[in-house]
Amino acid sequence: MIVYGGLTVLGIVIFNALMTKQKAGLALPDLLKQLDEIHSRLLDYVRGLPEEQFTRETRFRRRLRLDTYSHYPKHANAMQKWRQERFSQQLASTLVARIKRKNGLPTVTRITT
Repeated sequence: MIVYGGLTVLGIVIFNALMTKQKAGLALPDLLKQLDEIHSRLLDYVRGLPEEQFTRETRFRRRLRLDTYSHYPKHANAMQKWRQERFSQQLASTLVARIKRKNGLPTVTRITT
């Protein structure tokens, strides 16, 4: 079992899956707002630490690096893929709606059971 800062790889995978599911319905502006708030809290926390934490390689400094700027690229591909898929879905929906309107078809279909 591989452990990073007290979390197992499985624990990290589960955490990421839970956060993805929890935030799946949020609009992009809300996600960006949360990102800014979390980043601001992190900066406030880091600013309050003793300088010794940054003048040499410490456990904290390593953890900060692993959990922030060296970790972000691991999510970048997934985020780009999500954005492309979402854009493609929105574009397809818009085009379908335009074609339906142009041809006098209803743009919303309801399925009743």
